[in-house]
Amino acid sequence: MPSDKFAKKNHFQFYKVFGSDERLNEGKKLWATSLKNFSSKTVEISHVGSKGEGTSKLYTEFDYIDKEYVFFIPFSLPSEKIIVQPISKSSEGVRGNILEIINSSTERIEPQCNHFFKCGGCILQHWKFESYNKWKINKLSFPINLISPETEIKSMITSQLKSLSLIHI
Repeated sequence: MPSDKFAKKNHFQFYKVFGSDERLNEGKKLWATSLKNFSSKTVEISHVGSKGEGTSKLYTEFDYIDKEYVFFIPFSLPSEKIIVQPISKSSEGVRGNILEIINSSTERIEPQCNHFFKCGGCILQHWKFESYNKWKINKLSFPINLISPETEIKSMITSQLKSLSLIHI
C-alpha cells in the first residue's frame, strides 16, 4: 500500500477517480501493486548521488514510455554492474533494490556494523573510507564553489570509523 503520508496527500485525487470508499481502496491496492510489477533491469552505476545512492541512467520502457531514466539504487557503488528491481517511479527517476551484484566495485568493503543493511543510518559504510571522504568533500565544496568560486576548501576533519559505537545508552 502507498504510505499514509502519500494516501492523505492524494486522497481527494483518488476519490475523484474511483468514487466510493470501497472502489477507492481497491484503486489504492492496484496502484501499489503496479509499482512492484516492473521487470528487473541490468544497470551500471556511474556515481553516488547526493543522498548516498548509486546512480545510473538506462534507456528503457516503463508504462509504455521509452526514454532514458535515472535509477537510484541504495547500497550500490560506482562502476558496479547490478541487476535491480525497480520499486517506484517518479519525475525524479526510478528507485530500485539490488537483486544481484554482477561485477562488484573494487571500492566495496565489508560493513563493520551487523545492522548495516537493516538500519540504513550509515548508508555508505560499505564504501572504502578514502572514496567516501572524497565524495563527502565534493558534496560540501560544490555548492560553496558555486556561490564563491575563489573559496578554497583545504581538507575535512573526519570522525573515526565506528565512532558511534562508543556511545552507550
